[in-house]
Amino acid sequence: MSTAANERLNARGYATGLGALSETEARTLITRVAAGDRDAWGQLYEHGRSSVAAYLSRRMPEQADVDDVVHDTFVRLPEMAKDFMPDDVGEVGAWLCGRVARYTLTDYGHRRFRHRAAAAETFLASQIAPPESVEERESRPLSDRMLHALAQLPDAQRKSMQLRYLDNLSRADAAREAGCSPNTVADQCVKARKQLRAQLADLAPTARSWLDALSKKEAVHEAFAAVGEDDVPKVMAWLQDNGVQVTHSYVCGIRKGRYGAAPAGVAADAGQPTRPKPSVKRDRARSVAQQHQDSHGRLPTSEQLAELAGVSSTTAQKALSDIRAELAGVEPLAAVPAPRAAEPERPVDRAAASRRQTDAALTAAASAVQQLRAAPELRADETERERSQQVASWQADDAASADRDALDLAS
Repeated sequence: MSTAANERLNARGYATGLGALSETEARTLITRVAAGDRDAWGQLYEHGRSSVAAYLSRRMPEQADVDDVVHDTFVRLPEMAKDFMPDDVGEVGAWLCGRVARYTLTDYGHRRFRHRAAAAETFLASQIAPPESVEERESRPLSDRMLHALAQLPDAQRKSMQLRYLDNLSRADAAREAGCSPNTVADQCVKARKQLRAQLADLAPTARSWLDALSKKEAVHEAFAAVGEDDVPKVMAWLQDNGVQVTHSYVCGIRKGRYGAAPAGVAADAGQPTRPKPSVKRDRARSVAQQHQDSHGRLPTSEQLAELAGVSSTTAQKALSDIRAELAGVEPLAAVPAPRAAEPERPVDRAAASRRQTDAALTAAASAVQQLRAAPELRADETERERSQQVASWQADDAASADRDALDLAS
């Protein structure tokens, strides 16, 4: 600690001196304390206790705890004395208060906070009743009001409620005990709860809204009546404003039951017929069908049109329906396939088609067998040809070598 730091500590009221000890003697005592000398520790405690106590008393809310923190400071001193650097810390008194006592005071604050937090938690726990366990709730006897309400139920409903909720059995086990199906047990419990809800209505908590007393279906009907329009978005907004959570599909189902669905091919808002969507394949099929009618005097069947135009049978049926509607002078409302014409269709000879497929399969099999048989002979011919070429090459090389030898001898 530098001299400037010591001056700041003195300005704040720290007692940086150690009584009659000089700075050299104090540093010698710190070195001996770090080595484990108990006599040096006792001398530091005797001369530095008043300075540490003065430092702590200004910063502790409970003056009764000052002596305890002073004791803890000097207990911590031997361990921290090992890190004492005379050139860095400055005066021993300022180091003892500004570092050792300050660290001890920080630990004291943490302990005090934990103690107060534990005390507060204990107090709150004593003021709040512990939650009732499942065993305690299940072992608690039913009230006379509930027993009387259960006694008013039919035998099947009372037995189902006993098995499911009092004996805590699963639906399958309850059905096995009752000798019926699991769905029967569930239906009986639904009926029993509805009757118990009506008999014990005065025990239920007060509803936040008058809609809470209604079922979800009744709340949606009330919403349609309040809005006064066949408008699902407005009904959804009205229900959300009143705290009722339902899905869009559920509201649409209720609307269908109240007002009915819009006719097929007719817009629900405009009331005008909708034209079928344009289709390139459908237009091509109509063009091919009209050409066939011009050349043959009749419309093709859906199978023939699908094959001629290269479209699916569904597209062919829609194209034929459009042509028949135009011939009848009626504008088609939607792309709905019309019934087939009364003209007879060309019969399909399934036996001949099967024979043709069989003949084609046999021909393919015979060709494959021939290729397999010819493969070894082809490989043998190719091998013999390669061997002959190799022998001829060797013979040509030998002849050329003999000619070169004869020329050498002649020269």
